[in-house]
Amino acid sequence: MNNKISTLHRGLLWLATLTGVVFGVAYYIVPEPATKTLGISAPDPLAIRTIGGFLLGEAIGAWFALRSGQWSEVRIVTYYLITWNILNSLALFYAIVFAGQSLALLPNAILTAVLGLGLAFVAWQRRAS
Repeated sequence: MNNKISTLHRGLLWLATLTGVVFGVAYYIVPEPATKTLGISAPDPLAIRTIGGFLLGEAIGAWFALRSGQWSEVRIVTYYLITWNILNSLALFYAIVFAGQSLALLPNAILTAVLGLGLAFVAWQRRAS
């Protein structure tokens, strides 16, 4: 069995790295302006900073996974990214539909859903082979 990660997996890890850095730095360093730009009502800056920390962790994990390129070493990071992105997308879609948050969150919700489901597809392919 081939231990290298696929091109799709590599592309999704790049996407996770880039978005994790952009949103992670914004949420961690300047939480109030970042949430106001997205139209999010977030009264607790510490919670937003914590989310920024998780996003920076996502970016660092995805970057190290890219550097390795070996499925055996990337498996745990991939499962973390699947879990984080699917749960995050569900929370964002819920906030938009039921909690009255701004539609400015829609691209973020779609992006996290694509990352989570795309990586789940990659992991499913690995288990099927």
